[in-house]
Amino acid sequence: MMHNAIELAIQRGWRIFPLIHRSRFSKEQPLLREATSSIDKVEEWLEQYPDCPWAVATGEESGVFAVEFSRDSGIQTMRSLCEDDFSAMDTLQIRTTKLVTMFFRWPDNELPMFFRGQIAEGISIRHSGDYAWLPAEAEESGGEYMYSNSTESPKEAPGWLLNLIDQKSSKDQPADVIPFPPARTSTRYVALSFVLRDDRWECNFISMEDGGMIVKTLHFRSSKAVELLIERGGGAMNAPNRKWFYGSLRSGGGNIILPLTNEQYGKLLAA
Repeated sequence: MMHNAIELAIQRGWRIFPLIHRSRFSKEQPLLREATSSIDKVEEWLEQYPDCPWAVATGEESGVFAVEFSRDSGIQTMRSLCEDDFSAMDTLQIRTTKLVTMFFRWPDNELPMFFRGQIAEGISIRHSGDYAWLPAEAEESGGEYMYSNSTESPKEAPGWLLNLIDQKSSKDQPADVIPFPPARTSTRYVALSFVLRDDRWECNFISMEDGGMIVKTLHFRSSKAVELLIERGGGAMNAPNRKWFYGSLRSGGGNIILPLTNEQYGKLLAA
């Protein structure tokens, strides 16, 4: 049976899908690429996965991106950065005991393609190739994910937030996208975006050939595992790169480009 949170998502034109792997730390969501606003397909999935929670695929196709604020440091950071512009609080929101997720209309000039993850202390972004959880119901029903007001619509992102995203992207770009010297056999270039979420490092591998689609997501408990992952992927950790890497770890995330052989790419997809 289609509940009202799903109905509202379809009415908004959002592309949605069931979360087959329910943990926030799941390695991947197989149906993310098939996200749809088709009622027939949604009803088919509801019969096939009756007990699964649902999510919206964020990005241009759904017309929205999401910003997650942790209820402690994230909200405090927002208050320190917004310069008394609290218009963001009027947009559509989903709340949990630990997070406030705010939805904003996809901007006409888009968002930085390779930038994902934490943009300030306690504030993270989810856009192309990513997703945000939907409530079990549109109204308060005792579930963990609840709309604060299901009748609200996603608003335009406030200027201070867009500036923060641009500044973070521009600041990281010179050292962020590092074209490590490829081996002669390298035939695939994959962007690796890594970000600390709670107590785990989320590593998204993003295809540079398929419009920025996430082809694999892996999670690790230690930053050392992320470092080894980069080195195995062709990242020559010389002194300047290592300095950049540890700076990215301290800031909570970063992005690099890895040159992979066909064999490495195959192992990545099979991981």
